[in-house]
Amino acid sequence: MKNLSTLLETVVNGTQTGGPSLREALRKMDNIAKNPEQDINPKLKHYLERRSYSKALEWIKDQEFK
Repeated sequence: MKNLSTLLETVVNGTQTGGPSLREALRKMDNIAKNPEQDINPKLKHYLERRSYSKALEWIKDQEFK
């Protein structure tokens, strides 16, 4: 989930030094959302499929504090 968080932060907040490019982050998140073997929460998957990246990042951050 940490890797996904990094990808989402790249898209929401912009490319960061040493992080993935915007194109790479989007490609990886599309692959995660489309891969049926990925074991991700249905709500998070919904956000990724609809490209609601800010909501997805917010959801992940909320889960880290639970």
